[in-house]
Amino acid sequence: MGENKLVLLLVIVCLSVDGAVITVPPVPVTAPIYTTATFTCKGVGDIFNWHVQSVVLMDSIAQQREITVTTTKNNNTNFSSVLTVNAIPINDGLGIGCEMITLLPFNRVISSSELTIRGISSVRDLFINFSSNNSLIITWSPPAYFSNDIPIDFSVSYKIHVTVGDEENTIKTNTNLVEVHNITQCDTFSVSVTAHVSQYTSINETKENYGNCSIKIQEIFQTFDESIILLKIKCSPLLCNKIILVEASYNDNVYSENIQLFEKSSNDIDSLTMNYSAANLLPFQHYQVVLKLLSLMMITEDQDIKFISTYNVQDLLVSTEANGSVSVQCVFVSGSTADGCHVAFNNTSHGRNEYFTITGSESTIISLSTSGVYNVTGYDIVNGSLYGPAVQYHKLVEVVIIPSSSMAFASSTNKWWTDNETVMSSPSVSVQTTVLSPESSRVQILPIIVCSVVGAVLIFILIIVLITIAAFCMRRKNRNEVTEEIIDNNPAYGQVLQVQNHHSNQRSSVKIDVNPAYETVSAAYGHKHITDTIDYETVL
Repeated sequence: MGENKLVLLLVIVCLSVDGAVITVPPVPVTAPIYTTATFTCKGVGDIFNWHVQSVVLMDSIAQQREITVTTTKNNNTNFSSVLTVNAIPINDGLGIGCEMITLLPFNRVISSSELTIRGISSVRDLFINFSSNNSLIITWSPPAYFSNDIPIDFSVSYKIHVTVGDEENTIKTNTNLVEVHNITQCDTFSVSVTAHVSQYTSINETKENYGNCSIKIQEIFQTFDESIILLKIKCSPLLCNKIILVEASYNDNVYSENIQLFEKSSNDIDSLTMNYSAANLLPFQHYQVVLKLLSLMMITEDQDIKFISTYNVQDLLVSTEANGSVSVQCVFVSGSTADGCHVAFNNTSHGRNEYFTITGSESTIISLSTSGVYNVTGYDIVNGSLYGPAVQYHKLVEVVIIPSSSMAFASSTNKWWTDNETVMSSPSVSVQTTVLSPESSRVQILPIIVCSVVGAVLIFILIIVLITIAAFCMRRKNRNEVTEEIIDNNPAYGQVLQVQNHHSNQRSSVKIDVNPAYETVSAAYGHKHITDTIDYETVL
């Protein structure tokens, strides 16, 4: 009886087991080419597998097909897995399924799906080459994959984008070759090709080229009527045809010129040194010269900036000597026709200007009239006229004068220099003027006026103080004097008696009791040893 119960229990247990179950099967996916597709599978069992083309997925197949899998398991029987596959052309129509297995009892369940890819692949074998006539040659092969929903009689068109700097050139064609002019191997650019079929557009296939060219002004040689600029151009990987844009400007005036560089016959040249003659610059000007290195598409790749002066005086050499003396040398351009140079010393503290005319190119000693810190400026003197300022000394000059019996000085006037002013020629230095500008004149006159007003006020105050002191002294003196006291008559009195003290060594004390209502005044005399007392009495 007991054995029968055991067999019945085992039968019930076996019947209660459902076996392997797939609760969430993978579904078919349609994906654009070169994107990713995802398949999900969930189930209950002892073993879980993914199948690709009806074969259990192995590592080698996953690598070839660009597949990744992520699987989680709960309670050793509940599985959840995600398969991700790239939609590359070889995966079009790929069969994908999942398998769930139980061991006791053995049970196996499989659910299948499929990946479908739509679109076209990118172009193949994209190449860039350069021709001898400064052109870029672009070639490629057609796409290798077209989805099966594209009509059989389809045609393919291509769009080519060539980007150089901020410039983009777009070309449309049905062929597999295009030529783009004015691009060399020294240029930095990118090329992308896109294929178009029916409603599909391929992903860009891109090539890039990195070239590099630089321009540098190495030296400038100047004469009176010409400026020679020595410049160097260096390119990588090799020297290519370029354009040099020369822009010379002063104030708002701009002079420009283009120079075309031609590629050398030798293929191993990566740099070029050349001279540029700036012969069209106007005299008596300060130019900013900008040399721009341009590609053949007129895109700026590099530039260098220098400043050129077309004045005769190119530099000043200044050094301080003893007690207010300064050594000044004017440096003239080669072939200069100037009469000399005119040097201005401007005192930075009070604005005083001192001017000196120097002839010759040798160093000359000049004397300044006051100590201070000076700005030094040089002018051209040509045919008796001043032009400039031609050059300013690059730093301040400090002059210290020690007081002595004889001091160095320069004569001064209030005359302004003009372009028509005659210049005195001399083999040495000639001090022409010490010019005070209106601002500096006002600065010097103002202290004189202020001092005059303040001085007048001080003198006026001093006089008032002296008068006050004198009056105070006189009043005090009068108070200290002993004088005779006089009692004046008053109409209210009937009679007034005047008493004079004849004793010089005694003091007098006067008591007065007077009322205008009294008719008669009487006096009584009393004598003491020291003082005399006078008593007045009124009798009605």
